Order: sequence, then C-alpha cells, then structure tokens
Amino acid sequence: MKEKNETPILIKKEFLYNLDLEDEFFSSLRVDYKGFDEWFLKKQKDEEMAYVTLSSDNKVTSFLMLKEEDETEDYSSFENPFNPGKRLKVSTFKVSDVGKKIGEEFIRIIIDEAIKKEIDEIYITTFEKQQSLIHLLKQNGFELFTYKDSTKCDNTVEKEAVYVKNLE
Repeated sequence: MKEKNETPILIKKEFLYNLDLEDEFFSSLRVDYKGFDEWFLKKQKDEEMAYVTLSSDNKVTSFLMLKEEDETEDYSSFENPFNPGKRLKVSTFKVSDVGKKIGEEFIRIIIDEAIKKEIDEIYITTFEKQQSLIHLLKQNGFELFTYKDSTKCDNTVEKEAVYVKNLE
C-alpha cells in the first residue's frame, strides 16, 4: 500500500535526442555493448523514442526501448536462430531506481505495445548477471530460448541469454 505522501512514478515516452548520452545511467550499457554510443547517437538522429523515468534533476533513472522487427531481420548471431516473422524486440531495459515497481510497469508496457501492434512474440537478450531482470521476465511468462554472443567494449565476447514470450 502506498504511503499518502508517496509520489507515483512517472514513466514518459521521450525522444532520445532529449536525453544526455553522457548521463552516468548509460555507463554500464557502454561497458556491456561495444558501439553503444554510436548506436545511441544513430537512434537520436533517427528521432527514436524510449520510455524513461527521470530524477528531479533530469537524470535518467530507467530506460525501456522497443524495436519492431519483421521477416527481414537477421538472427544468424543466435545459436538457435528464430524463424522469419514479426517480433517485438526489447532492445534496452534498465532500471536503476529500484523498489518502485518500474520493471513491472515496463513489462506491462511491452505487452501492451505488442498487442497494439498485433505482434505475437516478444524477445529480450540479457546477460546472466542480470538475475533480478531474469526473475522478472520468468515471472511474466518469458522463457529461455537460446543464446547469442555479444561483444563488450573491451572486445571480449560474452553470451547473452535470449528470452521469449509468446502471446498467441
């Protein structure tokens, strides 16, 4: 039960060009994914949007970005590639402002977006170290499907788990 003085969390859809890539929030993503800055700058230029929460001083505290994929998507980096089809990819899911049910709300947003776009399959890739995210995904019907290699900023390669939720 919420305390009377507890302010509800505001998740808003924001253009990436309104976010500061130098925000400390993005540093772990920069370490885990080689080319993160270039990817982010391209998404800013393409006027992409993400769901975010911001602190009172306008720092990012959570970030959710989705990508609609179709039959032309290349899954050859997956150990067990998907068959061609229409999917919703959770391209970025990070919450640093924990304990406020933001992750649960992000899951609701992901499922609502898939339903609205008439997409039957959602997937996300994540490193095994993200145990709280993996637990949340499993609680919400995501299942481990396969693995893929991801190159980190130091050029080491680490396996990412691919979790899938089927809405059919």
